[in-house]
Amino acid sequence: MMQTGQWARNKPSNYSLKEMIERYLAEVTPTKRGKDAEARRLKRLLNEKSLMALRLDKAEPHIFATFRDRRIMDGVRACQYDLVLLRHAWNIARIEWGWHLPNNPLTLIRMPKSNPRRERRLKEGEYSRLEKAAKASRL
Repeated sequence: MMQTGQWARNKPSNYSLKEMIERYLAEVTPTKRGKDAEARRLKRLLNEKSLMALRLDKAEPHIFATFRDRRIMDGVRACQYDLVLLRHAWNIARIEWGWHLPNNPLTLIRMPKSNPRRERRLKEGEYSRLEKAAKASRL
């Protein structure tokens, strides 16, 4: 590989986060059951120009923590899924694709807390109002 010049391509400085996500989207996502939803998430991530331009050898936990905090401030609740996808893509690149990457910086940041599950019971009189509205409906 050294004679062909391909050895330099394995350096993390030669890869961007965008290249990693594009390859993950092309090779890994199609094999999953939830491939459509995951593909939408990854394509949305690819629109994060500043994050996607990041060279993998320059990736540090604080960069992803800033991304997480910005997404939470923007009201994006699915931020946790994005971080999980980024973390998984990094691990796939390291382990299965043989990219010589440092340890995964996404394992060092806190994941956002999940939203508490909803538990709501009907209040007094709500059932009868719902029943009345359902009877008045054509469906």
